[in-house]
Amino acid sequence: MEDAIAGGFNLANIEKLRNRYNTATFNMLYMCVFVDSKDSVFSFSDLEACGVEVDTWQDHNPDAARPFGDRPVWGGFDPARSGDLSCFVIVAPPMFAVEKFRVLKVIYWKGMNFRYQAKQIEQLFKKYNFTYLGVDVTGIGQGVFDNIQHFAMRVAVAIRYDLNTKNKLVLKAADVVESQRIEWDKNLKEIPASFMSVRRTTTQSGNAMTFVADRSQDTGHAEAFWAITHALHNEPLNYENKPKSRWNLRNKAA
Repeated sequence: MEDAIAGGFNLANIEKLRNRYNTATFNMLYMCVFVDSKDSVFSFSDLEACGVEVDTWQDHNPDAARPFGDRPVWGGFDPARSGDLSCFVIVAPPMFAVEKFRVLKVIYWKGMNFRYQAKQIEQLFKKYNFTYLGVDVTGIGQGVFDNIQHFAMRVAVAIRYDLNTKNKLVLKAADVVESQRIEWDKNLKEIPASFMSVRRTTTQSGNAMTFVADRSQDTGHAEAFWAITHALHNEPLNYENKPKSRWNLRNKAA
């Protein structure tokens, strides 16, 4: 990207892109830097396989008044922290054994105006048949959660982070990705990049494993990844016919 801009390319602002993405995501998307996955929970090859041509999704028309008809969808909301974005995703859960989870839509909102974001979610509820919405109630997430109650009370679930909850979210995502049970638009490069920025570490005491996403106050925090995990949280870890996770096996062998 830097070489292209130096050569006269003027359709992108590199500083805005740096502020839009965390360092790992920016390097992966725009600097042709392959992200080393040795500390990442996810492998690049697994994530790359999840990208598909969405033209094959003949039951989803983004331009229609009801893009997915009356089929149920799950939502996930990850609130903004200081200096980054809120992210809302719409995920179609599999209805039949041959189907996969499908990330139908990824939306970003900048700023801390929780009332505005709640109103945007209300508009989405008019277009899609939400049967579940996982909301991280950290920070402005609580404001969003409170302001969607009048239309989403029956489906909105507050996600309160602790070590156990975070581990469940990441392990669920690892299982779904490694089982190839999820797919998204292959042109949405920020999705696999956000997954790649999640890495395993230990708690401050060193007594337990946990997960972190590379971020700073001036960049992102794997918004798409966390929003997707909040949607997937509606399916328990021990769902029927649960495939074995290679990640768990690797972790035990380490």
